Amino acid sequence: MKLELSCIRKTQRATGPCGPCPSDIPKLCNVDFETLWCFRDLLPKFPSLQDLTLETCINVRKICSPSLERLNLELGQGKPGHRSPRVEFDVPRIKKFAIEGPVIPWVCFTSTSSEYWESHVSIMSYNPLNTSVFLELNQLLTELSQSKIYLSLDFRSRYSFDYDFGDFEGLPKLQVENVSVVTEYLPSLSCYAVFDGLFRLCRTRFITLYLLPESYPGAKKNNDFVCKKIVQGMKGTCSFQCCFMYGLRDVEIVNVEIYDEVVRAWRPQPLGSLLDASKSPTEEQKIRFRLKWNL
Repeated sequence: MKLELSCIRKTQRATGPCGPCPSDIPKLCNVDFETLWCFRDLLPKFPSLQDLTLETCINVRKICSPSLERLNLELGQGKPGHRSPRVEFDVPRIKKFAIEGPVIPWVCFTSTSSEYWESHVSIMSYNPLNTSVFLELNQLLTELSQSKIYLSLDFRSRYSFDYDFGDFEGLPKLQVENVSVVTEYLPSLSCYAVFDGLFRLCRTRFITLYLLPESYPGAKKNNDFVCKKIVQGMKGTCSFQCCFMYGLRDVEIVNVEIYDEVVRAWRPQPLGSLLDASKSPTEEQKIRFRLKWNL
């Protein structure tokens, strides 16, 4: 059974010919809410809830459920310079947590599953980039560090930015399963800074990108730069803190895989072919770097 409720602004106890709504609905396992303003009184009505989707969440501050296993949270639109509200989660049986929005969310977990669980974070933002983006990302990854993290970033601000790498001194490097980054909308300086900041904050097992043809000169320049720097990092050319891509100094092995759309599987790709301009793809291709880090 699945329940969908849209444009909820205020919840009241419904009455009618059949009497009040039951306070306990043990068989309801899937609920979708869209454009939600008032939420705190609803969740206790579903003690057996396993799947919950919240879209356009305006005023959600806390989600507490002893039965919830899968949670998909879509945050409302953020204003430039404003962070999303802090959301607290008490979900001791969570298996899959997904959150997406226009700004990096500020989350807090008071309880999570003691077993394996995944977190999927997707950020697509037009807001100007600045140093605080990386500090907010570090806070988010720290809160999710007990899970297997999948991070997707799509920054579309046309303004370039840079930062002082000293802002990241002392921050722990967090484990991430996969980082997927869209680079085609970023100015070159911003693209380089995003990857430099990411590698100073986390150790990711995979980095997923899209190889683009010559008809996308700006985006191709960004991708070629990232590919080149990842290869250089493996060769030990980023050993000083002031070096660009300093976070790659601990990379031991880099392998490349390309996604075959026909068989829907990843297949190995020679590392050198990424830097060969004569082998530029004729259409967009999905690739990923598999990184092995020194302990």
